Amino acid sequence: MPPKTVSFYTLGCRVNQYETRRWMARIPPEVTIVPYGDPADVIVINSCLVTSQAERDTRQAVHRARRANPGATIVTTGCYVDLHDDTTSLEPGLVVVERERKEDIPSIVAQLLGVTPSMRMVLPGFAPSASRPPLLIQTGCDKRCAYCIIPHARGASWSRPSTEILAELATMSKQYGEVVLTGINLGSWTEEGRGFGWLLGRLLDELPAGTRIRMGSVEPEYVTDEVISHLAHPRLAPHIHLPLQATSDPVLRAMGRPNTTSQYEMLCHRILKVNPAMAIGADVIAGFPSETHEDHLAGARWLAGLPLSYLHVFPFSPRPGTRAARLEGLPKATVKARAADLRAEDARLRARFLAALQDTEVEVATERPLPETGWYQGMSGSFITVDFRSSAPPPPLVRVRVDTVDSGAIQGEALDAPLPHG
Repeated sequence: MPPKTVSFYTLGCRVNQYETRRWMARIPPEVTIVPYGDPADVIVINSCLVTSQAERDTRQAVHRARRANPGATIVTTGCYVDLHDDTTSLEPGLVVVERERKEDIPSIVAQLLGVTPSMRMVLPGFAPSASRPPLLIQTGCDKRCAYCIIPHARGASWSRPSTEILAELATMSKQYGEVVLTGINLGSWTEEGRGFGWLLGRLLDELPAGTRIRMGSVEPEYVTDEVISHLAHPRLAPHIHLPLQATSDPVLRAMGRPNTTSQYEMLCHRILKVNPAMAIGADVIAGFPSETHEDHLAGARWLAGLPLSYLHVFPFSPRPGTRAARLEGLPKATVKARAADLRAEDARLRARFLAALQDTEVEVATERPLPETGWYQGMSGSFITVDFRSSAPPPPLVRVRVDTVDSGAIQGEALDAPLPHG
């Protein structure tokens, strides 16, 4: 009898990646987890709808799965499912699992395949974020930014108990060089009056040498003095992603964002005062409905003076059910042109940041070998891809001397005394 098989396809954020990894770990060992795209009896699609492109990608993933595996059972879950009543109409026979039942997905898969639910000990190497796993600390969001549909899909903010987080970190730190703190609104974590800064300190205190923590995206209002006090910790990756979303105060107000451009700029400088090596990245939405030509030009000038290392640029796309969707949008050509301007600024910021890394030493979380060259690839603490030479298989976390900088990555050589692990 051929083995019973399941595959997983994950769209969207690290929270989705964490969920998929968690489901994989609870698939019975009698079931073979195969890479997405291989023939499978059951296919689980963890969906996204943060942008209109993410919605299209979700629909296309469902259609591709059906075409490639006509006899498979397709299980669809995630944010797309939670805000679309017509998900079942995408393809015949879809099994739709809403937010409240996500934890049951391993049991649902086991039932579909006729096996007894149980746990497996080792995830396959193609699991999402296989070498730098996410660690969920909270989910949901209580903010109501005018453009964002995610709070409607994910629900209210919920914080995971610190005891669970610490226990999971202890397990992860035995295997991985980097663990990425993850949440829908990461900085809003709270427990008995204690906030994200307290949790970050506890996690860093518990972390052994040879492993580091990376913060996911943290909203600026949650980067408190307590959080900032930890930013020079040797086991914290020198990188923080601060969502900005707009480059002018009028547009920030229209978006319902709680910060101003001057507050954001001051926060960047406060962070760099504590740790000058910190890489600071930002999200920016191009062409929000109320953004004037003057807003865009003045914002671009202001942005050019910020000490950022990169931008993630998103052309505005209206999300039905949000306040921004009721506003009169800008012409598509205008939105596209403004996004191009911001991406040009991103290229400049990245080039400046990369150039400063020449002939420095960086700490790299090893991700995979590069068989075509015999080198290895990993992620620097400052969130830059690094290709490096090593005379032996490197540990999960290794120091690399940078000798070449190009437009998209850096190259170097592993030092002779790699960090111990565990």
